[in-house]
Amino acid sequence: AGFSKQNNPVFYYIARRFKVNEMNCDLLIYHVLLTLKPFQAKPFELIVDFTHTCTDNRFKTDYLSKWFICMPDCFYYNLQACYIYN
Repeated sequence: AGFSKQNNPVFYYIARRFKVNEMNCDLLIYHVLLTLKPFQAKPFELIVDFTHTCTDNRFKTDYLSKWFICMPDCFYYNLQACYIYN
């Protein structure tokens, strides 16, 4: 998505594009891990856009649990800011 004013890479997640019944959540987690891997040792920022979302875009609880287990600690340590937009 670009860089922040602090010159950190910014990643933008658009929640309405995620359809729980049409997408494999394991593959999404894998994609996110691969995308963030080059940035795992550097500060980065995240924007989560919930505009126009509904129940079709909701993660199941078991996938959220898996998400937090799969993400290495360095991702949480280097996440400088998380902006939630609605």
